[in-house]
Amino acid sequence: MKMMENVAVMIIFFMLLGLGFIFYGKIGGHGAKQDIEKYVQLQAVKLAKVVAALPEVRCSEENVPVQDCFDLLRVEEAASKIKDTTNERYYFEILGYSRVAIEEKYPGNGSIIVYDNQPDINPTSDLEEIKFSYIPIYIPITLFNATINQYSFGVLEVGTYDK
Repeated sequence: MKMMENVAVMIIFFMLLGLGFIFYGKIGGHGAKQDIEKYVQLQAVKLAKVVAALPEVRCSEENVPVQDCFDLLRVEEAASKIKDTTNERYYFEILGYSRVAIEEKYPGNGSIIVYDNQPDINPTSDLEEIKFSYIPIYIPITLFNATINQYSFGVLEVGTYDK
């Protein structure tokens, strides 16, 4: 009789221990997923700072850079230079697998894709299919149109591609 009691107590103990491990695993896994999302968003914010610091797109008044301001003429020229195959490697080292777009919100309504480099996925690979998620960060900016000497409001969209 005492032996059966000990066995029953041990079975209950191990069941509770198993449930505890399962619960801890679920909580720990959820925390790791949140940490990965925070890291990816942090990388996107860092990339946005790099884009905002590019001299190819910044506004300047009397050779002094204006913070959070993009010159539309420079942006259009930079977009065409970035798409040029001779500069592809240079900008890949800076921007990696990401997308940079500038959208004018007020008073106009236009959009310029400055850089867009999506990772290649080989569909004939024997490995399981890799899916990339696009994580964008939106930053309000000022746009300067030098042809009509007018400022407008826009949004800088910087997104990274992550597994």
